[in-house]
Parts: sequence; structure tokens; C-alpha cells
Amino acid sequence: MRSNVLLKWLMIPVALLVLFIGIRLFSGGDAPARSQGDRGSQLMPEEMKALGIEGDTPRDTVATLVAQVKQLRTELQTALSDNKAQRAENQRLRQRENSIDQRISSALESERSNLRRDQQQAASERQQTEGLLTDLQRRLDSIGGRGGGHADLPVGLGLRDGDDAGMEGGASRTGCSSPSWS
Repeated sequence: MRSNVLLKWLMIPVALLVLFIGIRLFSGGDAPARSQGDRGSQLMPEEMKALGIEGDTPRDTVATLVAQVKQLRTELQTALSDNKAQRAENQRLRQRENSIDQRISSALESERSNLRRDQQQAASERQQTEGLLTDLQRRLDSIGGRGGGHADLPVGLGLRDGDDAGMEGGASRTGCSSPSWS
């Protein structure tokens, strides 16, 4: 019980202190301090002139500030809408770039496959031509081996019909007769 009595006696000075501070705050006891604080927030005439508000009343200043805030909001909204439009445009351009890249890739792949096919076809034709040349050379060699003295002369080089009449059976083999002069 003794601790409760001590607590009661300590509460009385604390309550009086709180009451005193409350009365002082509400009665305007800090009016000189407040006026000094107001002077610190008030602008000097030179500062007002520099800001362009030298003849303005506080109400005019507030109206100007409100108008500037509205203007800034409008500009911000415009900037945001422009930003959204730019994002949409960027997205559209990215999609367009991707589709162009895909078309270029497919065209390149198509041309590569055409090139491979053409190369394979050229290789096949070259092999076929080489085979035909080999076959022709073999036939020429076989014809040249039977003809006797004609083996070292190319066919048709400086010879005319009937020039081979003196050679062994040339006229009968070619089926040509002596030329007749009219």
C-alpha cells in the first residue's frame, strides 16, 4: 500500500506541470516566439522583387502558385500521355523489326537451299559431262585405232571430200564419191 501513496504524491506535481504547459500554449504565451518565426518566413522586399511578387498580396501569391501547379499537372499529364504513345510506337516498331528479321531469315534460308540445290545440280551435270567426255574420248580412241594413218590428224582439219581417196579405202568407208566438176 505504501507504493500506492507515493504514486499519488508524484502524480500531483506531474498533473500541475501538464496543466501549466497547456495553459501557456493556449493562452498565447509564445506570441513573441511566433512573431519571430513569422518574420523568418516572410520575404524581404528585394527577394519579393526578384521573385516577381513585389506587389502581390498573399492571396495573389497563392492563386499564382495554384495556377502554376495546375499548369505543371497539365504538362505532366501531357508528358505521360506522350510517353505512353512513345512506348506503344516503340513496341510497334520492335514487332515490325522482328517480322522483318524473320522475313530476311526465311529469304536467306530459301536462297541458301536454292544455292545448295544449284550446286548439287551443277556437280551432277559436271559429273555427267565428264562421263560423256570420257565416253567420247574412248570412242575417239577406238575409232582412231582402226583408221590406220588418220590417228594423228584431227577430224575435218584441212581435209575436203575426196582428199582421202588415195588412202586405204577412204572413199568406200565414208560413202563419198569423187567430186564431179561441172
